[in-house]
Amino acid sequence: ETPRPGVRVPERILPRTGGDPEMRFVRPRRSQRDLDTEAQLRAISFWERALGLVLAIVGMVLLAGSAAIVARAGGAATGPLLLAAGFGTGGAFLLIGAGVGLYVLGHFLWHYHAWARWTAAVLAGLQGVSALWDLGRIGLLQLRVGLMGGIGMLALAMGAATVAWYVFKVLALVQSPASLVCTPEYRAIVRQTPNDGPAWWSSRFFWIPALLIALQIGAAL
Repeated sequence: ETPRPGVRVPERILPRTGGDPEMRFVRPRRSQRDLDTEAQLRAISFWERALGLVLAIVGMVLLAGSAAIVARAGGAATGPLLLAAGFGTGGAFLLIGAGVGLYVLGHFLWHYHAWARWTAAVLAGLQGVSALWDLGRIGLLQLRVGLMGGIGMLALAMGAATVAWYVFKVLALVQSPASLVCTPEYRAIVRQTPNDGPAWWSSRFFWIPALLIALQIGAAL
């Protein structure tokens, strides 16, 4: 079939069918999309946006609470009360800013932008280091106590699973399939095949975090 004007796609994404040895014009087809990698990226994007919304909502509630405390105290507000309200307001703005930032990051990752992919990978790496540190602290505490009870074992298992999740997340974001998807050429293909989106809710990068969150909520209850 004679290639028609369409999307300019790098040879590394599609097998060559003739023409320019480096680039050629093709018509977008469903087979040109890597739906598995898209599903991974969009599942990760979903959780970034979900966390952003939660942080923003918590921040707004904290901000409203701080304002309500000061308003109720009125002119009788003391120094310690004003100081606590000030810290609460500062923390609220930090949470709202972080929430908005994560939501924006998730939005651009959903649409396969390279900078969002690398930013998400760096954040996941930092979160993984923090989770690994917490896991080490839990392990040392268990050794000092000398007992590995049920609660301690559960905490260790949850900590190890969280560290593993961040490792898998970083790998998914930095490996070559994700780099091929997060390109202007690939986004052009996506725009011309809008009905062929991935089933991101079936990706393990969606249900593994969902399972971890459910287990954490269950353990807390």
